[in-house]
Amino acid sequence: MDDKLFTSALHEYYRDKFLANSTATHNDSWTLPYLSEHGAYIALHIDLDRSGYIRISEANTFTGTIPDGWTLPQWCAYKVAGI
Repeated sequence: MDDKLFTSALHEYYRDKFLANSTATHNDSWTLPYLSEHGAYIALHIDLDRSGYIRISEANTFTGTIPDGWTLPQWCAYKVAGI
């Protein structure tokens, strides 16, 4: 999957997941602007060979670095913010 489609799909997935429980704001809803506005930067952290396509192994490597207790949306947002 190319990196633009991947990050767009990531945003859509989490947006739908966060909105599914319309009775309360999801704890990670603050990450949605990062996912939608900075998808290219997120992709740079995942697409290690800069091919423009994100392989499963690259996604696994990226998710394998998520700190304990963090979620994928949080990790993406923090990678974009440069922390």
